[in-house]
Amino acid sequence: MTKSWENYTLLESWFKSRNFAQMNIDSYNQFVDDRLHEIVNENKTITPKIEEVRIELEDIEVIKPRIIEADGSPRNDFYPMEARIRNRTYSAPLFLTMRLLRRDVEQDVKKTYIGELPVMLKSKLCHLQGKTGEELISMGEDPMDFGGYFVINGSEKALTAQEVLASDRIL
Repeated sequence: MTKSWENYTLLESWFKSRNFAQMNIDSYNQFVDDRLHEIVNENKTITPKIEEVRIELEDIEVIKPRIIEADGSPRNDFYPMEARIRNRTYSAPLFLTMRLLRRDVEQDVKKTYIGELPVMLKSKLCHLQGKTGEELISMGEDPMDFGGYFVINGSEKALTAQEVLASDRIL
């Protein structure tokens, strides 16, 4: 006896409310919201070889993607299509607050740029998230695109989750 697709109403309703990339987008959003802060908290104190000096890390901040032009000026309206055309990475700057303490007395506090985080398309950091079809078209994007991938040096890169059973192999 074969079962038709109509008998799987629960599965059908799940696929109507979510697309195949949503699991990756949710995972990326959780990484940005929670895991980055956990990583900073796990490595909160740096003790250099200088006596009675330590550096404390706190408050990591990721802002929306932007581009620094050749003249050094930042531009906040940087979209994935421009990254593709200009062979750039669609990424967001990371900032970290650092405190310098000498003999437990705060000497200096700086919000420091520490690097770039590639931004997953349609994630909470992406400029495309929450846009209507018409807005996406005006930004040069396909309104039917699910997102869930990255633009690295102008190329689209996707992460694929896979399970590999590795019995009797050294990894």
